[in-house]
Amino acid sequence: MWDELFFINVCYAVLRQLFGARTANLAQAVIYTTVLWTMAFRGFGPVFVFLFALTQGVMYERSRVLLWVLAAHLIVDYFLFQAVVSAHYPDFSVWWH
Repeated sequence: MWDELFFINVCYAVLRQLFGARTANLAQAVIYTTVLWTMAFRGFGPVFVFLFALTQGVMYERSRVLLWVLAAHLIVDYFLFQAVVSAHYPDFSVWWH
């Protein structure tokens, strides 16, 4: 959640004041993808992260409510966590259903 608070509240808001919504959204998506790429994402991961960051910027711009962005991010994090745990521990059942 720290990433939404920084990239939407700080990065996107400042860039939007300087360049407008579309350019700010594109720039924050590039920065967001770069930060997460350096942390762990490889292969096609950065493409999905970039598209997700663009989607989050559009969600915030249309609703002006950070709660929707946080909710979407938590849902994606949940499924990402499930996939990572399943990949590293195949015998450990984490799909709670």
